[in-house]
Amino acid sequence: MRKGTNPRSQEIQQQLASIKLKELFERYSNARPNLKANTLRDYRCCMNNYFADWRDVPLQNITRDKVEKRHQELSRKSPARANIAMRFLRALLNFASDIQGPDGQPVISDNPVERLSRQKRWNAIEPRSTFLTPIILPLWWQALYSLPAKQHENEIVRDYLLFLLFTGLRREEAMTLRWEQVDFEQRSFKVLDTKNRKDHELPMSTFLLTLLTERKERCGDSPWVFPSSKSKTGHIIEPRYQIALIEAQCGIRINSHDLRRTFASYGESLGFSFIVLKHLLNHKVKDITGRYVQITLEQKREPMERIAKYILENAEKKS
Repeated sequence: MRKGTNPRSQEIQQQLASIKLKELFERYSNARPNLKANTLRDYRCCMNNYFADWRDVPLQNITRDKVEKRHQELSRKSPARANIAMRFLRALLNFASDIQGPDGQPVISDNPVERLSRQKRWNAIEPRSTFLTPIILPLWWQALYSLPAKQHENEIVRDYLLFLLFTGLRREEAMTLRWEQVDFEQRSFKVLDTKNRKDHELPMSTFLLTLLTERKERCGDSPWVFPSSKSKTGHIIEPRYQIALIEAQCGIRINSHDLRRTFASYGESLGFSFIVLKHLLNHKVKDITGRYVQITLEQKREPMERIAKYILENAEKKS
């Protein structure tokens, strides 16, 4: 020991600084036991797709230059995904800055991803604003019902996409819906443990009641409202194939979240307040006054019915 320096402490500090990215990711995941399965899956996708060659790289070797170069490489393929990858890496390295050695010093003192902020290198991404306007809705509707009926999966996907359009649910909430969450007597259904960690209950419009009643009759013994014999989970996954078929038929590219945006846009065009729409979409109400406004299941029934009627009126117009 020289000048008050503890060699053992220095050794431990060096070991901590040599933690590899894959080890940090495991520590990060284990420190967050309440992470949703989908979130953890997305994190693992980031590791495997964007940082696979960095898995065995010590944290001390992840420099600002390397971060900037990787961001540029990813940006050439997808600016949005490049930003997502770097936000993920920033979160990991922020977590590492809270890991301290015997001398009280953090594993890393400066997050190299912050260079992107300091030098304004983040990609500017315009929020996606695509939705089914009343003018193009009939074209999409006709293409949806033109999916080959001989393929049983197409029928399930059609009902799933309609369910998204008439409820505004997030895709994962609809895909994983079970029959035990559907109450035909009360004409409602409940989505459990949603993105904002609150259960979300909605009434069925007349259209939805008919759709789910017929779906139940065709579903057999499956616990899933939208089952699939092809997926490991037992329920359908994102139906990219059918969405591509619809696009080929009508020339309109619409994904699952666009249907949620369509539901919200129609609700706004009918004059429903933002507070009502937030409750229908299960968005967090951050406004202080808005938090005091509680909307019951029955109060949601009229908006759901009117939005459904508006969809049907426009869908059945001749294009």
